[in-house]
Amino acid sequence: MTNTLFIYDGDQVTRRVACIMASIVSISRYAAYGDDISFEQYRRIIFVISTKKNMLLQMTRLQKQIAGQPVGLIAVGVEKVYMDEVSDLVQQKLNQGLDFTAFVSQEHYVNEAVAAAEKIVQKVSLQDVHDTAVFQAIEAFLLKHNTGVLATGWEGQVRSTPIEYMYYEGKIYMFSEGGKKFSNLYRNNQVSFSVFDPFIDFSHLAGLQIDGKARMIEPDDEEYALLAAAKGIAGNRLKKMPVILHIIEITPVQGVFLWAGFGKIKKAVRQIYCW
Repeated sequence: MTNTLFIYDGDQVTRRVACIMASIVSISRYAAYGDDISFEQYRRIIFVISTKKNMLLQMTRLQKQIAGQPVGLIAVGVEKVYMDEVSDLVQQKLNQGLDFTAFVSQEHYVNEAVAAAEKIVQKVSLQDVHDTAVFQAIEAFLLKHNTGVLATGWEGQVRSTPIEYMYYEGKIYMFSEGGKKFSNLYRNNQVSFSVFDPFIDFSHLAGLQIDGKARMIEPDDEEYALLAAAKGIAGNRLKKMPVILHIIEITPVQGVFLWAGFGKIKKAVRQIYCW
C-alpha cells in the first residue's frame, strides 16, 4: 500500500470530504493547502477542491514537489460539470495528468466521498495482489495462531464471534455448537475473519483481516470426517458428544495484512492479497 496525502481547499466541506476519504483509503493524512507539508513522505497526492478554488492559486508552486507522483482530484461542487473545468485547470497548473478523478456533490458529500474512496481502494487492490511473499506471510501467520474473530451479518443484524479455527489446505475451518452467527450465515455467506497479536508497539504490528465466502459442513457430508481427523477429533468421540459440531468453512477471497515484518523485506506494512 502507498502513503496517501489528501490536500483540501480550506473550507469545512472539503475538510470533511478529505477526512472521510483518508479514513477509508487508510495509511493516509489530510491537510489544508496552506499547511506546512513534507511531500516526500507520500507517494500519492489527492487534491480536494471546492468551487472557491482557493488551492488553484497556490498549485503551480507544487509542480516540482510532486513531479512524477500519482495525482488525483476530488471536485466538490453543486453540479458535475464543475469536474471537467477543475480537472483541466489542475492539469495545467501541475503540468501532468491525473491518476484519479471524482465529483462529490456538496449536498450528498458523505455518501459520495465514501463511494469515491472505495473506488480508490478498489483501484489499489488490483495492483500486485498476488505477491508470493505476502501470501507466505499470511499463511505463516494463520498457522501460528488458532483463535480469531468471525464477523457475520444479515440486513441490520451483525455478529462478531471469537472462535477457534484451523487453517487447512488453503481454507479456514471452525467447529461450532451453533449460535446466532448461523442465522446470518444461512442467509448471507459473505464473512470477514480477523486474527491478530496483542498490540505492543508499532514495531510489532500484526493484524490480518480476511474477507471470504462461508459454507456449512455437516456430519453427513463426505469431508466432515476428514476435517475432524485433521483437527484431532476422533470419530467415536464425536458420536458420544451430546451436541453436534457444525463446521464452518471459509474460502478466502481477499486479505489485508498489517504486519511490521513487511518492513524487513522492504515492503509497506499494509499489504493486500487476493486469492
